[in-house]
Amino acid sequence: MEMEDGSTLVRRVIENRKRIAALVVKRDEILKQKQHNREKIENSFRRRIDELKAEQTEALRRAEEPKDTELRENQREINSLEGEIYHAKRVLDFLRLKVDEDLSIRDDMVQSGYCKAIVDERFYKVKLFIVENNKPKNKYSLVALGRAILHEPLLKLPKNSGVPFLTQGRYDVETVIREGPSIAELKQWLGYPPNEEDLRRKLKGDYDSVEREYLEVLENYKAQDFQALAVAECKTCGFFHTDLDGVLHKPGEEVKCTQCSRPMTILARV
Repeated sequence: MEMEDGSTLVRRVIENRKRIAALVVKRDEILKQKQHNREKIENSFRRRIDELKAEQTEALRRAEEPKDTELRENQREINSLEGEIYHAKRVLDFLRLKVDEDLSIRDDMVQSGYCKAIVDERFYKVKLFIVENNKPKNKYSLVALGRAILHEPLLKLPKNSGVPFLTQGRYDVETVIREGPSIAELKQWLGYPPNEEDLRRKLKGDYDSVEREYLEVLENYKAQDFQALAVAECKTCGFFHTDLDGVLHKPGEEVKCTQCSRPMTILARV
């Protein structure tokens, strides 16, 4: 580049700046037009795409609706069949209950300042006790101890929360009902009829309906009815496992009878 005098160079700088400013304006206009064209095309295709998507959705609906109906019917049939299997398992669970189990809870089982039976049914009994705990303020606990022949999963029992003493023997219900500063206050609370009735209702749960169901099972079924489903059988006492019991055995596996502890024979699964 030839050397120019200073005035010429300054003039060119000024002109270049003007031209650059004009070119930037033109560039911005080009970009604006470019964006406008893009948006116009995108909007045009968007409408077409939306129409195609709507058409696709409708076509899928028409194609899938009959199959969805078939699937729902299929699932209803599966649910019905599984319901019968669940019913059979529940019946067998009822038949496996040990009805001669002692449910009595002696008043002296717990060192307490109060004892009262609140649930006294044929297959489910609960007693209330007021006992001392180690808390500085509410020093006494009203606790429920219960034993049941009808228990989980056949009858939903109150959730155990633990009690502030060591229990002797097996209890299906061990829960703290309420705490208070004195025996008298807890007795007063329990002595109010609505409180006692509400507590009895909560402790019993669905017992009445489950007992009726249990007695109907005893009247209409016997364990031998399920012999065909046996997967393991004790030749000594006749007890058998079925796959309804959730107990699966491998061929050759050594299994002891849960009733008499003698070896069981593994059978082919039905």
